[in-house]
Amino acid sequence: MATPTLAPTLMPTKSNPFNTSSSDWAEIRVTLLLNAFMAVCLIGVAAFYGNLSSVYAPKPRRRTSAVRSGLRGFRDASSLDDEALGKAVGPDAQLLIRFLRCWRDITTVGGLVAAVILLPCYATGRHRESGFYAWTIANVKKGAPRGWAAVVFMYFFTCYALRRADREARRYAKLRYDYLSQVEDDEDGPQARCSVFVERVPRDLRSDGALLN
Repeated sequence: MATPTLAPTLMPTKSNPFNTSSSDWAEIRVTLLLNAFMAVCLIGVAAFYGNLSSVYAPKPRRRTSAVRSGLRGFRDASSLDDEALGKAVGPDAQLLIRFLRCWRDITTVGGLVAAVILLPCYATGRHRESGFYAWTIANVKKGAPRGWAAVVFMYFFTCYALRRADREARRYAKLRYDYLSQVEDDEDGPQARCSVFVERVPRDLRSDGALLN
């Protein structure tokens, strides 16, 4: 019996049935089709239930016309500003939607920049790879200047993601403060009546352990 190896093979063998290597586009095509199928199924479920506001709205009084029913609710959830979105769906769903928007921006910007910077650098490499490997860093020779494109993109994407997350965290802190200090009429009573805001706490006491002790 042959000893299993880590060397890539074009087809499965008895000695190495799992480690297969292929540069064909079939795997990419199957992955895209599976993701498209799952997306269609999820959109179909959302359309079947129809009234998306019943999912977003934590209270009946918040079910306004700002977020429409059906598939149009996706567009409303993506385009409404903070004030209109908060009034339509409430603070809990508002923060969830903002979180999804944040990752939408990060992945979209990252994908576009990668398509503009990385793909041309990889495609013009001279490692003579074939299939979809011709569009990856495998097509760049070791030590070639084109390899720096991946380093530049990594730093750019990391900085952008951190900056976007920092902006979202600051916005969350403001929304939380506004919610805890609101005095508008509410059928459950103004939130301010149930909130205690403590200021000027010493730095050495700003932890759960210090407060408990």
